[in-house]
Amino acid sequence: MDEKHYLDAMITSLQQKREVLIQIIEKNMQQTTLLSQDDVDVDVWEGLVDEKGELIEKLNFLDEGFDEVYQRVHVILKEQRELFQDEISCMQDLISQITDLSVTVQSGEARNRDLAERQFSKYRTKAKSLTQNNRAARMYRSSMRGAGAYDPHFMDQKH
Repeated sequence: MDEKHYLDAMITSLQQKREVLIQIIEKNMQQTTLLSQDDVDVDVWEGLVDEKGELIEKLNFLDEGFDEVYQRVHVILKEQRELFQDEISCMQDLISQITDLSVTVQSGEARNRDLAERQFSKYRTKAKSLTQNNRAARMYRSSMRGAGAYDPHFMDQKH
């Protein structure tokens, strides 16, 4: 029965998707911890972003594989639903779990986006302040270059 193998592949794909979503949630929590610190290590941030990118690619691959297999068996599943009730029930449960995990991922992403915007805003403010301080220091140096030097003619005339 090929349909049974297809259904097993779909269940395995959903289980893997659930595990990938759990890993993404863990990366989100690591990002939240990192972004909550006063001084964010940019290298660690970039590493977490790269790791999440790989997980998202894996998630997309699993989605494509699931859709491909589903296209092969969806008609049979509808026609012979009672034959595959256990597998269908298992997939429904996994899909429900995946939906809950997806909501958790989305809320974590929104929270991290807000934290990142605040962190980057602080960095922009610091950079702007540094630029203003450097400009003020340059202006001070240029205006003070000749301030301590007196014209020798002036000193010679004074008795």
